[in-house]
Amino acid sequence: MTRHDDDDWFDQECTADTLLYVDPFLVFDDTDPFWAETHTKLTEFFELAMSYVIESGGVRRSAPWRKAERMLTFPEPKEFALGLSMGHRAGSGTGADFARRMAEALDILHTH
Repeated sequence: MTRHDDDDWFDQECTADTLLYVDPFLVFDDTDPFWAETHTKLTEFFELAMSYVIESGGVRRSAPWRKAERMLTFPEPKEFALGLSMGHRAGSGTGADFARRMAEALDILHTH
């Protein structure tokens, strides 16, 4: 693929994780119509996860709770190589532990 001066994308092949982090909130500043519904879709996604947490009644072993935790697990594609892992590129993104903590936070939000 040929790159041009007006290309607005970054295409770096990374063989190891980098100390580069992306601010996910920058998407809300982008005026491209492609991103216009991003805030709404993101809000709807977390509202759906919250609905499963509510349906679970706080029971961590219930099917709705487990579904919420699966929704809140965002694996990192190996090609991204963002952040920092310990000696390899297999980033975990938000793994099971962080997904559990997000589900617990949604449960706290719901009960307070």
